[in-house]
Amino acid sequence: ISMVIYMLGALFIVLYGITSKKLNQIEKVLVTLSGLGTLVAQLFALMHWPYYGEVKLMQTLPLVLYFLLLAKDFIRNKVLPFLTVFYGDFFGRLFR
Repeated sequence: ISMVIYMLGALFIVLYGITSKKLNQIEKVLVTLSGLGTLVAQLFALMHWPYYGEVKLMQTLPLVLYFLLLAKDFIRNKVLPFLTVFYGDFFGRLFR
């Protein structure tokens, strides 16, 4: 049940990234990619679908983008907490 709730949270974050008018374009892309990446990776892990290794490798792009934007202090404080949780999950999945 907790995996499904986590996936629903990721879906809500994807919808927030698409519909939010408070975020600029780069933040919208970052939020949407993080939510979508989490949703797809969790779905592949839950359903035991093939090509999970490729899905893990695809998560390196949002991870690198997150660290670059974090280094430039571009991410707003409102977006940072849930992005940090998702990218912690990405980092953990990448080295699992």
